[in-house]
Amino acid sequence: MKPHIGMLFGALALIPSSGIAAEAQVHACTLLTADEIGSAVSGVSGQVESNMPWSICTWIVGARDTVSLSVIAVPQDAQPDPVLADLDERLKAAGFYDDTRDIGNAKCFTRTQPPPTDIRQTSGCTAVTKGKMILLDSESPTKPAAMEQLKVLLDKAIARLP
Repeated sequence: MKPHIGMLFGALALIPSSGIAAEAQVHACTLLTADEIGSAVSGVSGQVESNMPWSICTWIVGARDTVSLSVIAVPQDAQPDPVLADLDERLKAAGFYDDTRDIGNAKCFTRTQPPPTDIRQTSGCTAVTKGKMILLDSESPTKPAAMEQLKVLLDKAIARLP
């Protein structure tokens, strides 16, 4: 299972379901374009959308890199810190190390995974707004995308939320 999908399952398990209004699902692929992704991290060769109780859009970048945007409905007053703090503690216990920074309204990270070191490197940014938790992450076997570049993309996606 890809690390970002595993992170999502972990985050979803921590979000209480009460207080989430029934509403039309936002399709993640409508919030960013392949050109926007490509200008931030290099050329895009395709995209895949997956709709579950949340929406995930994954753009394939080059031969083996990906950028994924996930949109998850959360209670209007939810904040990413408590949800992500528990997940972060579980990842640290498993040997992962995060370099995290608050950039504006987002919590951004670069994740270093435990050996073997040939596992994909992950970086991303997440924010809660308009009753949605938005997670934009990048995975690469060679190097993580810069947090600042991902924050620019996250802001574009947030601006397009209904």
